[in-house]
Amino acid sequence: QSFPGMTITPNLSVKQGKEAVEDTVNQCIQEGQKCVQEVVDKGTEAAKDAANKAVTDIKIGFKQK
Repeated sequence: QSFPGMTITPNLSVKQGKEAVEDTVNQCIQEGQKCVQEVVDKGTEAAKDAANKAVTDIKIGFKQK
């Protein structure tokens, strides 16, 4: 996912993904232990998003040269 006017480095994407997972973990702790799988899914999704974003950034970088 890209946000208009923002350039996100892969590291920042990973950091955001990590924060998303931590938020989910905190929610789960409050709600009980029912959503471990959700955390795993979100973590995987965040990692995929970060990887896709990095690839996209690299492709855009090559096009601009």
